[in-house]
Amino acid sequence: MSTMVLQQVINGIVTGGLYTLIAMGLSQIFGVLGISHFAHGSVVIIAGYLGYTFTRVLGWALFPSVILSIICCTVVGLLMERFAYRPMMTKPQINIFILALGMLFIVDNLAEMIWGPDPLAIQAASNVPIHIGPAVLTTFRLAVVLINFAVLFGLWGLMKFTKLGRSIRAMAQNREAAKILGVNLNQTSALVFGIGSALAGLCGIFYTSMIQIVPSSGGTLVLKGFAVMILVGLGNIPGTIVGGLIMGLVESLGATFISEAFKDSYGFLVLILAMLFKPDGLFNRKTQIKY
Repeated sequence: MSTMVLQQVINGIVTGGLYTLIAMGLSQIFGVLGISHFAHGSVVIIAGYLGYTFTRVLGWALFPSVILSIICCTVVGLLMERFAYRPMMTKPQINIFILALGMLFIVDNLAEMIWGPDPLAIQAASNVPIHIGPAVLTTFRLAVVLINFAVLFGLWGLMKFTKLGRSIRAMAQNREAAKILGVNLNQTSALVFGIGSALAGLCGIFYTSMIQIVPSSGGTLVLKGFAVMILVGLGNIPGTIVGGLIMGLVESLGATFISEAFKDSYGFLVLILAMLFKPDGLFNRKTQIKY
């Protein structure tokens, strides 16, 4: 029993890191622009399918495939911001919400037309087992955890200590005041989307390498990202890490000790309970990005 628990805790930490990546991108975009970017899930599956194409179809090495996939996802995010969301910023929020869902469904259907409905996976560069007591963690999964933390630490430093980070925080707190102080709102919005899309791209590559991807994976992942974001509050990088880990651990342990069939529901059950007792989020962060 103890071996099983330890193994599932390790699995939950790895999976929770993926939820943290997608939640952080969503948190930045919603906190700065007020957009419920459900099409964020489409960026995740674009990364997964591009990574599969580059590595399994074209036979490229994993590292350049990852870099190129993330670059492509960043460009997709920038195009979404410029040609889909920016013209809609003065429209009612329901219009933007429907637009985001529409883009998610369009990309899902295009992915199914191009790659088919069957699950696809990227072969990990290294799957040498590392024994942690009686449990096992592969070298690739360890690398995923370390890269996730390194990326999020770098993002925290960017937001905390750079001019770009100050511009993003100013825009999140008061758009008009930020504009008066010389912040280029359009440029900052584009950069926020670019950063968020790069995080989604990294998540998509890791997800496809460790699990498998299907066209509907984007919708499932983006819902879990929103769940983490709501659970901890906006723009809270340490809190988002904790929230992602909670989601991953609850799913992993619930699937093992309750039922695999309801795996995707356990994290949302925790979210509902948290909202009943801590409606402002576990870390009391409401609508502003703070560090």
